[in-house]
Amino acid sequence: MGTTIEINESLIKAVDAIPLTLRNGPLGKCLGAFGETIARACKSQAKTSRGGSRLKWSKKYKNDPAFQNDSRDHFGHKVMRNGLAVYVGATYPKGNKQQFVMPIKRGTSYQRNLWGKPGQSIPRISRKGKAYTMKVGTKPQTADFPIQDRAPVKAFDITKSQAGQAFMNELQKQIKELRLG
Repeated sequence: MGTTIEINESLIKAVDAIPLTLRNGPLGKCLGAFGETIARACKSQAKTSRGGSRLKWSKKYKNDPAFQNDSRDHFGHKVMRNGLAVYVGATYPKGNKQQFVMPIKRGTSYQRNLWGKPGQSIPRISRKGKAYTMKVGTKPQTADFPIQDRAPVKAFDITKSQAGQAFMNELQKQIKELRLG
């Protein structure tokens, strides 16, 4: 997914005046301001990973800091080293919970088995300690994750104009700092 930002001709001339070796730094800061606006909006668009059965957890799990993590609090942005792209998404490592449900392959859906593969024999042990095998009888389910329902896409659609304005404000600031316009 990409977007374009409308920049007037005077700013284009000012950007052209910046030597190529110095251009990536200011442009990266502008893209950072653009991505930061979208990352902030992602927090309100993402689904929470807290609630539901968490209220029934034992005290041991409730006090464990690893389980106190709400996945929607961990969004960020990353500007690529050359300053030509910005990525907005979940941050490592605490934001990795969000990536669990996304399709591994490109696309919006995939087939998944809840446990084991259909027809597979799984070794089990009874309560009395006797070993036996059991066949998996469940069918695979389709997990669907439309692109429009993902938090970064929703946040981008909502904050497109504010992110563009943040980019322009940072660009004007960078041009003034370099004393080009």
